Amino acid sequence: MDGQDTKVSGWKEWLALPEIGIPGIEASIDTSSEVSTLQASFVEHYRRDGELWVRFGVNPLSQRNDIRIVCQAPVKKHHTFPFSDSGEEILFVIESSVEIGGTKTLTELVLRQPEEKEFSLRLGRNTLNSLDLLVNPQRVHQFGAPDESLYSNQLKAGQSNNY
Repeated sequence: MDGQDTKVSGWKEWLALPEIGIPGIEASIDTSSEVSTLQASFVEHYRRDGELWVRFGVNPLSQRNDIRIVCQAPVKKHHTFPFSDSGEEILFVIESSVEIGGTKTLTELVLRQPEEKEFSLRLGRNTLNSLDLLVNPQRVHQFGAPDESLYSNQLKAGQSNNY
């Protein structure tokens, strides 16, 4: 970080993931984590032209399980983790641009099963460094408040985007 263009975010922010079709999502700015994670309500993997892709669902609005965006992206890499009960979990990593506060960067996102309901996206240090962002843990929404109107068609219809 050179300090010249460094911006200060709050501990939670409203941002966009345009490459995967998410115009707005509230994120926890997580300086304790190296990687950024996106909670997916489901993940399905498939092959497209010989490449591994994933289709996954994201609930972009905090506390609104009635709104879900179904996304698709090529898999950049994946990791398999064994469980003690002889099962395993596969975590897929995708790339997407992240837009926040007038700044945009490409970052890796690890797709995870939902662990908590409050935030679908945790932005880790890898992304914060690319965006040249510092975090003020006493502030929120320094770049604009959540805008549910981005999802007004789904809210009016009372349905999620379930293909």
